[in-house]
Amino acid sequence: MQGRTILYTGAAGGLGHQTTLNFLSRGATVVAVDHDDTKIAALTSAAAGIPTGRLMVTRSDLFNLEGFRATIRARLEETGGYDVVINNAAIYPTKSFEEFTIEDHQRVQRINVDAGIVAVQEALPGMKAKGFGRIINIASITLSGG
Repeated sequence: MQGRTILYTGAAGGLGHQTTLNFLSRGATVVAVDHDDTKIAALTSAAAGIPTGRLMVTRSDLFNLEGFRATIRARLEETGGYDVVINNAAIYPTKSFEEFTIEDHQRVQRINVDAGIVAVQEALPGMKAKGFGRIINIASITLSGG
């Protein structure tokens, strides 16, 4: 991972936290996208003890796709492009099916699926130009109670 740049959504929580630290310890630059300030602070603190790699924390609400796209582009210019995209961010409202609204569904779709498409759309041209790239989409079967 030495010298690779990773765009990683959901990088500060759950699975993202430890794998981000692992990538940093192997010399990668990680553009860590998350929205939870507490998790971001914990990740930043843990990463401070890793002498290799570079952590670039990027706070973004993935529901705002155009804002997310602009954020990715700005970081792309700073890093020179992405070698790996990991779409890990997801939400899963915990309410019964009867309480689940169309707006809830649209929010889940936008964050869990559409934001991943935006990330790949922005990273792919640089990957093609380099002749190298990896795209990892993480999904879950987590559902709300019914």
